Amino acid sequence: MTYQNKIENQNFWKLILGQSLFTIGDSIFEILLLYTLVKNYHANSSILGIFGIIAILPSMLLAILVPKLATIKNQKFLLIFLQASAILILITEVCLIIFKFNLIYIGILQFLLQLIVTISGSIEIGYIPIILYEDQSEIDKTVNISYVTSSVLTILTGLISSGVIITIGSSLLLILSILLPFIGIFFYLGINYHTPKQEEPNIINDTTEKTYLSLLKGKFYTYTHTLPAFLIILSEAILGGLTGLLLQLLPITMKELGLAVALFPLVSSIQKTGDVCGGLLAPFIKLNAHSFFIIDYIITGGSFIVIGIPGMPDIIRLFFLLISSLTTGLSGNIFEKLMYRSFSSQDMSSMHALVTSTFSLFSLVSYFSSFLKISTLYLWIGTGIFSLIIGLALIIYSHLNSPTITKLNIKEAD
Repeated sequence: MTYQNKIENQNFWKLILGQSLFTIGDSIFEILLLYTLVKNYHANSSILGIFGIIAILPSMLLAILVPKLATIKNQKFLLIFLQASAILILITEVCLIIFKFNLIYIGILQFLLQLIVTISGSIEIGYIPIILYEDQSEIDKTVNISYVTSSVLTILTGLISSGVIITIGSSLLLILSILLPFIGIFFYLGINYHTPKQEEPNIINDTTEKTYLSLLKGKFYTYTHTLPAFLIILSEAILGGLTGLLLQLLPITMKELGLAVALFPLVSSIQKTGDVCGGLLAPFIKLNAHSFFIIDYIITGGSFIVIGIPGMPDIIRLFFLLISSLTTGLSGNIFEKLMYRSFSSQDMSSMHALVTSTFSLFSLVSYFSSFLKISTLYLWIGTGIFSLIIGLALIIYSHLNSPTITKLNIKEAD
């Protein structure tokens, strides 16, 4: 093993351990916040909706920071600074919750916390290729392991946290929600980081200083003209928003079907199991990204239509919910690899910020569908038909632009 390979391996495991601790801590606090709002503040659906908007708003605003994200010189320092700032805000928010301060103050702190976490996420996406020396096989391995680890830890944390709250209360979880991210910072501190070489400015073309708006337009142009990656990103954002809405409305769908809402945890566990299994299977997928997403949209679309057909046996609905969740788990893993293969490491943070804003925008827009006075079964069918249309559109695109598609093979390194 060469010295560089040894450093790559050490950085890889420090990154995975650090991410895992932050994932557990974040999951615990999300559960505690929801629990506290309902139990201590007697929050209604409107209050929970406001906190839902607070959670998604920073992601929508992230696109404004794209030019700044593209000029960061020391990503490790800024990432750790933001992580430490998030912990300080988290401690303050926990104190306000304990002493039952007004929800306005808690909401402000929650917005700041989500803003910092969102910015950190985009910086980390650009940070990973650097600490792994742009080794595509190591990047793919990181995506494979971190995706599955995050999904599994989130599910387990939810189950264990619920048991802890019921048996011994929330005090221990409050401590862990702060302690685990604090320990996670030390793993990030131990990562060996080399400052990437900055491209020399072109004296001929860059005789005038670019404005912030022109830099933003330039990054947006790169984002929208990297094809077919942008088409897949846009498709995933639209369908991701609609799918998120359908899963949020799942208890209502069960009620419409005459199923006991008490069975929701069982149905939810089936959906999450499919998602995790998809993540586990993703490393074995040899299709290029474009071909995979065509199949993904066709299978998912067909599954959603079957789920929404009136009179369909419930056992068949559950089977197709599992199938659609499996493809969702696969697509999440492959989508992240697509990002790393489509954009340069210098553009990665800014491109991830634009992707995050795109997903958040369509997630917010999709929630307006919940105000339609129709059965949720028709929402399942409508989303399924839309997914099939996108799949067919990508097939047409692949026939018209076949040389470009071959560049997106997710198995072979660039």
